[in-house]
Amino acid sequence: MAFTAEAVFKAFAQTGETPSALIVCGGGRHNPAIMQTLAKRAPVRVKSAEAYGWRGDSIEAEAFAYLAARTAKGLPISFPGTTGVKTPMTGGRIAQP
Repeated sequence: MAFTAEAVFKAFAQTGETPSALIVCGGGRHNPAIMQTLAKRAPVRVKSAEAYGWRGDSIEAEAFAYLAARTAKGLPISFPGTTGVKTPMTGGRIAQP
């Protein structure tokens, strides 16, 4: 729980910007301890994806599908401004049977 919250706050620091809200999706939003820690420490309001009418259980899966599609096409998924890599990079390999 503390690790998850700390990762979020490190991402804020890395980008140098503070968002207007923290919208939480994926399984972590079901964990009351994570949500409480985020709400206590975040400099912005913290709400689950459902509070905005989004499908919180689907967003994470959709994001991974998007990254997989970009990887399959040889397109980058990691960029200097978001992850600190030196140049845009593709992700992983697609294993063929």
